[in-house]
Amino acid sequence: MQTTRTEVETREIPYETRLVRDPALPRGAKKVETQGVPGVETLHYLVTLTDGRPTDRKLIDAVVTRQPQHKVVALGTQNPRRPAHSSNCGEALNFCVPLGRHAICPGDGREEDATVPMPDLVLSSDDLGYLEGLAC
Repeated sequence: MQTTRTEVETREIPYETRLVRDPALPRGAKKVETQGVPGVETLHYLVTLTDGRPTDRKLIDAVVTRQPQHKVVALGTQNPRRPAHSSNCGEALNFCVPLGRHAICPGDGREEDATVPMPDLVLSSDDLGYLEGLAC
């Protein structure tokens, strides 16, 4: 004996992540502007049963019941500023010694901490352009 019935399933639709450039953020920095939310698709199937067991299943309708909301991530494109020249030799030597270590200043032998901050995220050598002219 053959019978049919309708089955309903829901399926998650994944959201996409979209990157947008933001000149207000420092180069290489990322900021989530909008959190992503998956969408939902409702699927209707016609199931044929033979002697009470499923023998055929056909998709008869598919409806997107909630569109996904894409995640939006801002990627900073602002060029870093070059540090002003200073008499603090630790600033210049910071790129030659590991952070948190001491540097011996050439000429006068003073010991100073390396103090120039590095960017949080370096994506390319262009991100370190403000170091031009410093020698180790």
